[in-house]
Amino acid sequence: MIVDAGWAKRTYGHSYSSNAGVAIIIGSRTKKPLFVDDRVKACVICQKRKAESEEEETDNNDDHICYRNWDGTSQGMEADIIVDGFRKSLSEHGLIYRYMVGDGDSSVYGQIQSRV
Repeated sequence: MIVDAGWAKRTYGHSYSSNAGVAIIIGSRTKKPLFVDDRVKACVICQKRKAESEEEETDNNDDHICYRNWDGTSQGMEADIIVDGFRKSLSEHGLIYRYMVGDGDSSVYGQIQSRV
């Protein structure tokens, strides 16, 4: 498997503060994506409604599609998405991933060893 991930605002060495991240697992033989997912820490609509309700003391509970699905750190997004892909590989594709090629900029390998 070939894996990679990224997020919108990242500097090497410090300041991992992005609100969204994405990762992909690609089959090394087929060169096709096997798993793609994202993690989102903030929802603009929820934040706006919260600010409006605090100002006006009203409750805006209109339904909307909220994509917020992550409460952890920005740096943890990458490992979490790839671990999720490895966990779902057998049920979604009937595969057990044996080898992983990545860019080595995270703790993904250690997370896979401990959580999968």
